[in-house]
Amino acid sequence: PFLTPPPPPPTPTMVSSSAASDVYKRQGLTPLVGREAEWAQLQTAWRRAARGPRFVLLLGEAGIGKTRLVEELLHWAARQNIDHAYGRCYAAEGDLAYAPVAALLRARPLPALDDVWLAETAVLLPEIVAEHPNVAPPRPMTVGWQRLRLIEALARAVAGDGRPLLLVIDDLQWCDRDSLEWLHYLLRFDPKAHLLVVGTCRPEELDADCPLTQTLPAMHRDVRLRELELGPLDEAETASLAAGVSGETLDPALTARLYTETEGNPLFVVESLRAGQPTGAEQPDAAGLPLPPRVQAVLATRLAQLSEPARHLAEVAATIGRGFAVPLLQRAADTGEESLTRDLDELWRRRIVRERGLDAYDFGHDKLRE
Repeated sequence: PFLTPPPPPPTPTMVSSSAASDVYKRQGLTPLVGREAEWAQLQTAWRRAARGPRFVLLLGEAGIGKTRLVEELLHWAARQNIDHAYGRCYAAEGDLAYAPVAALLRARPLPALDDVWLAETAVLLPEIVAEHPNVAPPRPMTVGWQRLRLIEALARAVAGDGRPLLLVIDDLQWCDRDSLEWLHYLLRFDPKAHLLVVGTCRPEELDADCPLTQTLPAMHRDVRLRELELGPLDEAETASLAAGVSGETLDPALTARLYTETEGNPLFVVESLRAGQPTGAEQPDAAGLPLPPRVQAVLATRLAQLSEPARHLAEVAATIGRGFAVPLLQRAADTGEESLTRDLDELWRRRIVRERGLDAYDFGHDKLRE
């Protein structure tokens, strides 16, 4: 069954009706729109994983729809009776070793393991000792080979039954180093395993000292890794998503305004509608649509990650306008060329701004500038 071509993801015509909208609402999901190419590549990766482990990394800014796409993939796997598990990394748990691995282990029953491997797995799952009285409690690791035995045990516990398996790990930009090293090991553990790992990541949050940044070069070298970057929706796709969320076709004037304000970011579209933006024949006023609290929190979090000099430079650039020339920015900020280059590079790496020709930039999203 895992080689059977899947049904396509919902297309704009499928989500524009109120009936389709009701189905998504009952499932607690928003419609999946405009991701046909990415969906096809994920399906290709799954088929190729029949010949050995594959790793797909979905990249994109906050709210662009990475998690929604992997939700659709997990629902598809459930319909196909494919073993699957989901884990997520959290910013507050970045230094907590093996936290997403523990989530993957608890997402599905453990395969049959020898006591020696159960004992090692009990380091993360202490309930194993209570369920298996013959398994010795885990002991502190004092030498290097014990760690190798631990990560092998965790690999066996996650993927040791030999069945085709889909693993999803969300928000890898916050993943701890131990979990990433275990993932690297897992993808090499059994070269014949039918295993697909799909991770999501916000590239604007990757620093030079981030564990994922330091691990990716080795991943590219040693495993079959594919990076897919998700972009914003176009105007037609924005209209389809809005219709799927609201359950009705929006007035064309409002659709155009919604696209202008959100620039096709799915989270911004959904939250704007949930915040009570006018639909149908109602017309928005001349002012911009109010910024929903969740969108405001996402943007505030991105800006809070900037260094003080970079944030100050962004504030100066915001007073110039959506687009700005570097010479004008330097005069307005009254700063030297070296500091300007450093701070502007930080804004570019964080995707607050993007290049627009020679010596010109604009903001990645106008809501960031606001």
